[in-house]
Amino acid sequence: MELNWHSGIEELFSTKSNKTISALKNASIDSLLDLIWIIPRKITPVSKSLNKGLQDELYVNLNVKVLNLSKAPSSKKFKNLQLHNLTANAQDLESKNIIQLKWFNTYPNLINQINNAEYLKVFGKITIFNGNYQLINPILSHEEKNHLYVEYPTVNTISGSKIKKLINKIPSKLWLKIPTIVPDETSLNHALGEAFLIAHGKQSQENFTQATQRLVYEEFYQEQLYLKKRRAKSKIPHSDRIIVKTIDEIEALSKFQGKIPFNLTKDQKEAIIEIIQDLNKSSNMMRMLQGDVGCGKTLVAFAACYALAEIGLQSAIMCPTEALANQHYQSAVEIFGKDNVCLLSSSVKRQEKQDTITGISNNKFKVVVGTHSLIQDKITFSTLSLIVVDEQHKFGVQQRILLAKKSTSPNTLLMSATPIPRSLSMTHFGDLEMSIIREKPAGRKKISNKIVRIENFHLFLNFINTRVQMK
Repeated sequence: MELNWHSGIEELFSTKSNKTISALKNASIDSLLDLIWIIPRKITPVSKSLNKGLQDELYVNLNVKVLNLSKAPSSKKFKNLQLHNLTANAQDLESKNIIQLKWFNTYPNLINQINNAEYLKVFGKITIFNGNYQLINPILSHEEKNHLYVEYPTVNTISGSKIKKLINKIPSKLWLKIPTIVPDETSLNHALGEAFLIAHGKQSQENFTQATQRLVYEEFYQEQLYLKKRRAKSKIPHSDRIIVKTIDEIEALSKFQGKIPFNLTKDQKEAIIEIIQDLNKSSNMMRMLQGDVGCGKTLVAFAACYALAEIGLQSAIMCPTEALANQHYQSAVEIFGKDNVCLLSSSVKRQEKQDTITGISNNKFKVVVGTHSLIQDKITFSTLSLIVVDEQHKFGVQQRILLAKKSTSPNTLLMSATPIPRSLSMTHFGDLEMSIIREKPAGRKKISNKIVRIENFHLFLNFINTRVQMK
């Protein structure tokens, strides 16, 4: 069977049942095209001569003549076979400079190989010890093409050396036929195949930066198409929507304003209206609420929960810590009343927790505040319509998915003062809408940042101690 870029990686193996195949497939490396996206972590020039001025940690591939060889028993044995440590002084045939070769825990066949050879080809990483060049455990008879040594990363326990051997098995004729999804590739500096050849050290590194930019462009373009597809999918109406009654955002905003003793800011009002408009749509909401600490993000989330509670639907607020969950619970009780709000965390007593779980399942509680406890299998909701994830960057994707699975059509509101880069990029390019609160509530003290130098650290500790005692 002739290989192509869509061929499975198993085609590079003589046996189709292999641990390496399984490990790579579990890392989503299924085809040859997936395989070449494992980009080398380092490409190092290989010197063919032991010239003076060679730097430590550089690779050399030398033809040498062994001048003398000494051996000493190693502390290790293989079964009953004595292993040896070897030291050889050798002369580089090109530069005539001397280098010391050292091997540790070697088998007798290496000693015979060295003694029987007039010249050796050795490959390894140069180290400098007491001003002298050394190669530690050099490889014999090593050939590197293009004078470059390529190192690959470990992928799902598969070593970089194994990855390298697999990539080198890909026929050379395929490299210039790598399929691209970019409509007009001729407008770019490099064709995709040429960029991959450079990135994998199979061509000169002179245009490495341009080649890397070409690969980044391809990857970015792929990501754009994927996110565009996800966005289109997220807009598809759901037949199993829980929210069947349209919520009047102005009326909902007015009712919620009447429940709190201070006025909402302009940004808070706009965010609440945007969220309620999303809730009224036939597709599920996926929105991030961003704003500095103290800007009133939680109150915006409570407003959305209140609008849903008014029509008999549930909301869940997941927090990363018990302290934050308790804080939100106390605030929610003041707005919704104790009969409509519950708290789920590891500190809740067993009988109280069981009563809470029952109340959640029969729709008694309209607002459920909790920690990771919310994603337990035994927690079932009756009409879960909104999921609020506070400090969303502290949760894994899987945790958010598990909570979302507890609703037939989950609307999701992510809140964070410090969005993770991935979330921020999805806001600009993906399926995540954004509401931003820039305005602080009236009377809110300004948050200031200060650098405490080490010589003043004791003063800082005294300040913290005083503030704690004042509480």
